[in-house]
Amino acid sequence: MNRLLNTRIVYFILFLSFLCQSAMARPLVLISYYSTSSMDVMAQAIAQGVQAVSGVDVKVLPIEKTTFSDVKNAAGVILGSPVYNANAAPQVQQFINTWPLHDPSYKDKVGAVFVIAGEISAGEEATQMDLLRAMMIFNLLLWGRKPASAFWGIRYCG
Repeated sequence: MNRLLNTRIVYFILFLSFLCQSAMARPLVLISYYSTSSMDVMAQAIAQGVQAVSGVDVKVLPIEKTTFSDVKNAAGVILGSPVYNANAAPQVQQFINTWPLHDPSYKDKVGAVFVIAGEISAGEEATQMDLLRAMMIFNLLLWGRKPASAFWGIRYCG
């Protein structure tokens, strides 16, 4: 599973690097998540995948310490949440709800999410889609597999 996760993160970062070549000398990827012991491990694994790509910086912050300026300064935003009754942690949703709706600084940022649930079929997919849907509202670029992108309405960039 870690190998698959790291492979996906490397592809994500390569895509991010391609988008940001002209805009920034060193793109920054923000990993912000609701901190639990399992989420800490997952966030650090994702950060290792980001750090494997040269020329990309990473900033890992618990959601409670993340500000909107952190989001504005990042070329990519990865949000993480544990799953509570098929929902994101309230702190993660509250953070997203503080983002200004009509701020142009979201344009061309790449978005991604990760979630952890206590058991199989505890609402992981629903929680991921809720977080991704919020990112779509703010016009973040989401990257998915081509066949799945048409079904979920996610803009395919690849």
